[in-house]
Amino acid sequence: MVTIDTIPAESIGEPVSAARKRFSVLGALAGLQFRWAKRRSRLALLELNEHQLRDIGITHEEARHEAAKASILPRML
Repeated sequence: MVTIDTIPAESIGEPVSAARKRFSVLGALAGLQFRWAKRRSRLALLELNEHQLRDIGITHEEARHEAAKASILPRML
Protein backbone atom coordinates (compact mmCIF):
# COMPACT_ATOMS: atom_id res chain seq x y z
CA MET A 1 0.00 0.00 0.00
CA VAL A 2 1.26 3.47 -0.92
CA THR A 3 0.52 6.52 1.20
CA ILE A 4 0.47 10.10 0.07
CA ASP A 5 1.81 12.91 2.27
CA THR A 6 -0.84 15.60 2.45
CA ILE A 7 0.61 17.66 5.29
CA PRO A 8 3.52 19.95 4.35
CA ALA A 9 6.75 19.20 6.19
CA GLU A 10 6.86 22.75 7.63
CA SER A 11 3.64 22.23 9.53
CA ILE A 12 4.98 19.24 11.44
CA GLY A 13 8.28 20.84 12.38
CA GLU A 14 10.60 19.38 9.75
CA PRO A 15 13.09 21.87 8.27
CA VAL A 16 12.47 23.22 4.80
CA SER A 17 15.19 22.34 2.32
CA ALA A 18 17.55 25.06 1.11
CA ALA A 19 16.48 24.45 -2.48
CA ARG A 20 12.85 25.01 -1.62
CA LYS A 21 13.70 28.28 0.16
CA ARG A 22 15.76 29.40 -2.82
CA PHE A 23 12.88 28.77 -5.21
CA SER A 24 10.46 30.71 -3.04
CA VAL A 25 12.89 33.66 -2.88
CA LEU A 26 13.38 33.57 -6.66
CA GLY A 27 9.64 33.45 -7.14
CA ALA A 28 9.17 36.46 -4.88
CA LEU A 29 11.85 38.40 -6.77
CA ALA A 30 10.28 37.51 -10.11
CA GLY A 31 6.91 38.70 -8.79
CA LEU A 32 8.42 42.02 -7.70
CA GLN A 33 10.10 42.48 -11.08
CA PHE A 34 6.80 41.85 -12.84
CA ARG A 35 4.96 44.32 -10.60
CA TRP A 36 7.67 46.97 -11.12
CA ALA A 37 7.54 46.58 -14.93
CA LYS A 38 3.75 46.78 -14.89
CA ARG A 39 3.93 49.91 -12.71
CA ARG A 40 6.38 51.59 -15.11
CA SER A 41 4.15 50.77 -18.08
CA ARG A 42 1.08 52.19 -16.41
CA LEU A 43 2.86 55.40 -15.42
CA ALA A 44 4.29 55.75 -18.94
CA LEU A 45 0.72 56.07 -20.26
CA LEU A 46 0.53 59.47 -18.57
CA GLU A 47 3.40 60.72 -20.74
CA LEU A 48 1.71 59.91 -24.06
CA ASN A 49 0.02 62.62 -26.09
CA GLU A 50 -3.46 62.41 -27.62
CA HIS A 51 -2.19 61.02 -30.94
CA GLN A 52 -0.11 58.30 -29.25
CA LEU A 53 -2.99 57.29 -27.00
CA ARG A 54 -5.29 57.05 -30.03
CA ASP A 55 -2.69 54.82 -31.74
CA ILE A 56 -2.94 52.31 -28.92
CA GLY A 57 -6.70 52.69 -28.67
CA ILE A 58 -7.21 54.33 -25.29
CA THR A 59 -8.41 57.71 -24.05
CA HIS A 60 -6.81 60.08 -21.54
CA GLU A 61 -9.38 58.97 -18.99
CA GLU A 62 -8.48 55.29 -19.48
CA ALA A 63 -4.77 56.16 -19.23
CA ARG A 64 -5.38 57.99 -15.93
CA HIS A 65 -7.43 55.06 -14.65
CA GLU A 66 -4.61 52.59 -15.47
CA ALA A 67 -1.96 54.89 -13.96
CA ALA A 68 -3.97 55.01 -10.74
CA LYS A 69 -3.39 51.25 -10.44
CA ALA A 70 0.38 51.77 -10.38
CA SER A 71 0.92 50.98 -6.71
CA ILE A 72 3.61 48.43 -5.94
CA LEU A 73 1.74 46.80 -3.08
CA PRO A 74 -1.49 44.93 -3.77
CA ARG A 75 -4.62 46.65 -2.60
CA MET A 76 -6.07 45.19 0.55
CA LEU A 77 -9.85 45.00 0.54
